[in-house]
Amino acid sequence: MVNKYNVQADNIIEFMLKYTGKLPEKYMRGLIGNDDFEYVIKDFYKMSNVEWKKLIVKLKNDKIIHIQKYIREAYGTYYIYWLDNKKLLNEYNIYVNPNNENNIRTKIISNSLFDSLMNFAENVQTDEKHLWKSACNSIYKKAVNDKHDRHFTINTKGKMTYTPKGRITSINEDRERWLANNKYRSEIKFGKGLRKMFQQQRIKIPDYIIEYFTNKLKGMYTFQGNIKIINGEDIRKWYEGCTYGNNTESLGNSCMRHSTCQNYFDIYTENDDKVKMIIATNSDERLIGRAILWETDSHGLFCDRIYGNATTIEAIKSYAKKQGAYTKYEQSYSSAKLVSSTGEATNDEIIITLNKGGFDSYPYMDTLKYTDDISNSDELKLSSTSGNYCLESTDGGPNDHYVTIAGGDRIHEDEAQYVERYGEWYHEEDCVYSDYHAEYIIYDRSIAINNNNDYAWEDCEEFKFVEEENQYYYYGDVVWSEYSSEYLREYDECVIHGIISTNESHVIEVGGNEYLCHNSISLDDLVDAEIISEDEYQNAENNG
Repeated sequence: MVNKYNVQADNIIEFMLKYTGKLPEKYMRGLIGNDDFEYVIKDFYKMSNVEWKKLIVKLKNDKIIHIQKYIREAYGTYYIYWLDNKKLLNEYNIYVNPNNENNIRTKIISNSLFDSLMNFAENVQTDEKHLWKSACNSIYKKAVNDKHDRHFTINTKGKMTYTPKGRITSINEDRERWLANNKYRSEIKFGKGLRKMFQQQRIKIPDYIIEYFTNKLKGMYTFQGNIKIINGEDIRKWYEGCTYGNNTESLGNSCMRHSTCQNYFDIYTENDDKVKMIIATNSDERLIGRAILWETDSHGLFCDRIYGNATTIEAIKSYAKKQGAYTKYEQSYSSAKLVSSTGEATNDEIIITLNKGGFDSYPYMDTLKYTDDISNSDELKLSSTSGNYCLESTDGGPNDHYVTIAGGDRIHEDEAQYVERYGEWYHEEDCVYSDYHAEYIIYDRSIAINNNNDYAWEDCEEFKFVEEENQYYYYGDVVWSEYSSEYLREYDECVIHGIISTNESHVIEVGGNEYLCHNSISLDDLVDAEIISEDEYQNAENNG
């Protein structure tokens, strides 16, 4: 085995004997990039960059490999290695065994992460949906080398990990997956990781799409609350705003959260055989999400509109699907499309027959809100599409004073807001007033600004998303980092990578000089970048 301090010729032959049969034929017969050849040598021998350079010199001297500098406009200078197969066979009796593989070393993202992103892209509510699906396909199919950040995936702990450029990744013996416990892999926040992935294809993806993907991933992997099903009087209890936690977004804006609405929920509490509620609570037993769960005549279980922030919504949606329930395609007032627990979409009418009706008052209802008779105490039939009465009042009763909102639905005029940008009426729960724009805007198309005290349109170019703080800031207060592909408020300048986050910087002291560096930078990297000499490196190593 190659000694850390003394590379001998017979050790190189030992390496070749051990590993030529495991490398794909295409790498052994011709072009070998840093990304593959360095992998197996560095990983097996635990070599530093300096020692790797010594081994390359030895391989060159033995004429086993030839190195050629190759200039690519997109990536700059790129070194490739040519392996002399004939010399290996004639002089060392080494036969290269062809081996097929799925090229896992060159992948940007894992199959499972790609599947998740494609599923999210399919549900993006924008006319540019096909562009984001194409972008996801591009980063999945792109092959990269070790000059790129790559091998992005979500581990079993719900953390995104990847291999930073310049590092190696261990592969399991079947060459089918990356080893999660490899010390060369790093954790990264979802948003920052997504930007790095798309950067591989020179794709600048809008902040609101990154935020959308990030919230979807968080909903799948990082939800920390508790979810359960309740019924009867517990529904009345958990509707009241005094039970709510913080950061609940649409839940905190619910028109039924007020104590004056407590008498409206008899339709739920007295039909507990067919009406239940899914609730999500935080560690303090405060409500962070809820959704009515109906046992319908037409579709079995149906999970009505989910109230909460994006992460909670995704968690409740996943929970409902595990119960076999239909869910709304989009969590808004106007969405009529349903999705089954197995993924089929439908616009069918939903019908439910309750065994008790004739109530004096009714809550605001999102989907099953139409009925033909509210006076019959023995039975109450609800529909999602039509009826003489519409149960969407916030004052406890049905009304007939309507305006037509975007999408064609009719609602009470007191529950509507006019949005100047689109020249249409929208349900007030779908709107929020923006002091910045001095007008009502659509909540689902907005971003929170000014420390979450105001809102702006999501395509407003005056504000940039800062991943570290999970907030939008005025563009004049942030700076763009080419290295991490994100906007930063607190930043330093790395001697190698340029603008970086202050939270990801450290100082390396060599020979009395201090170098401000990204946390990923080591002495080896400073040598490779010719910032310090090999003599300075050796002195620093000797001095600990």
